[in-house]
Amino acid sequence: MFNNITEEMILSLNPLELRWYSYIKQSINKNVVTSPLVVKRFSDLSFSLARKSMKTNSEIKIAEQLLEIFNHYLNSSLISIDTKNKMAALIGETKLDFYYASGNHDISSLRLSRFLITNN
Repeated sequence: MFNNITEEMILSLNPLELRWYSYIKQSINKNVVTSPLVVKRFSDLSFSLARKSMKTNSEIKIAEQLLEIFNHYLNSSLISIDTKNKMAALIGETKLDFYYASGNHDISSLRLSRFLITNN
């Protein structure tokens, strides 16, 4: 799942983002049903990258790859149906933030929109 993420992309992460990324990767690579905390860490990472993209008005290269990984993860047996149902709103916000961070600045999550309004 993580094959398309380059060293350059990883180096673009700040220390906290790198911790979240490492937790996600380690959890998924165990190949067992994951804790709901994995969704939360994806969410933290997507929001951080979206804010970075907003501040720099640029595409964050790793975001597109992370969105693909997130979608693959959501369609796998590594996340329980119960977690998907309980965290549906957060999952939606996470996807929107990854889209935004990938350079698609025409859409944003509700949580990012308040920062966009403040900056404009």
